[in-house]
Amino acid sequence: MAELQGEKVSEEERRRMIRMLDNFEKESRDLENEDYEGEQETEVVPDLAERLRDIDLDTASPDTILSVLTPTERKTFEAALKEGSNAIETVVGVWHPWWLVSDASSALIRDLEGVGEGQSERQMVSGSTRPPILPNIRPLETLTKAKPNTNIYFGVVDILCVYAFVSRYFNGDLLEDAIGTCQVVWDLSHTLSTNQPFAYEGIEEAVATKPTYGISHAALTLLLTDTTHLLSSQAHTLSALSHLHDVFAQASASRPPGASSTPSSSEPRIPRAMRTRAFTTSKKLYFYTSLFSEKDAAEFLSVAQAAVKRIADEEEKVGGEMKVERERVDAARRAHAGKEEQERTLIEEV
Repeated sequence: MAELQGEKVSEEERRRMIRMLDNFEKESRDLENEDYEGEQETEVVPDLAERLRDIDLDTASPDTILSVLTPTERKTFEAALKEGSNAIETVVGVWHPWWLVSDASSALIRDLEGVGEGQSERQMVSGSTRPPILPNIRPLETLTKAKPNTNIYFGVVDILCVYAFVSRYFNGDLLEDAIGTCQVVWDLSHTLSTNQPFAYEGIEEAVATKPTYGISHAALTLLLTDTTHLLSSQAHTLSALSHLHDVFAQASASRPPGASSTPSSSEPRIPRAMRTRAFTTSKKLYFYTSLFSEKDAAEFLSVAQAAVKRIADEEEKVGGEMKVERERVDAARRAHAGKEEQERTLIEEV
């Protein structure tokens, strides 16, 4: 996860810390109740959210944030940190990409039939949820009278690669912070961040020009492999497109989900410019959903999958060669350092 998130991880790490603290708050209260069972509490400890209300999580130091924990909570929290990333994953939860689980359990997934009819239910496979396909998708001819330019199809490779990235970046929960998800998608997807009718002239270009927050070759190979899975069927492609559509549709609302319908100066409002841009992007995603619900889209997906897999294999080979070279250089440095240490020891002995 760290490789996929690169350097732009502050927001996600902040979110993870809040989840961890909230979880440890609940666990610590259970421990305190066991230790002091039968005794009446003399002080009521506010909820964690209440204690963090006056703290600016973007600028506050870790010590400031940890200072709001009770002694029991802090002791439990620090003990878990000493266990390393496994403890953090236990609290936050490990997300498994639905397209990997779905492919491994293909016998449990129904074939794509009657796209747009009865496709709104969630399909559960081995604990992983495949996002629902938008219901009643309008035929392409009702959206445009002109035949789509062939280059428009290449944009889906860009979109699916970015979808795989944000899914792993946000640990599978794209709707928790819809605005944040939209920002990352706009940063990475040329297809969805511009008003151009098409952005690429080929599959290779759609992949080669992709900015990925400076991730490693191994992480890039993983994303390309994810993309081949998402291209493996119309069902997978439409689920991914529909999921992103839901994110941008939510971001185009005047207020975040859960906000009161009654206007209030204290409630956050999504800026109009942001809502307008999100609405435009959701319309573009709906167009792609309609485009790839057409029967002849399956042939393009098959060709695109083979092309992306070839690129992924080449990237993996390059990454392997670079790893071998790094190991060779590291070994040479260690040998050189050991030789220098031996020379210093001999000089000291003389």
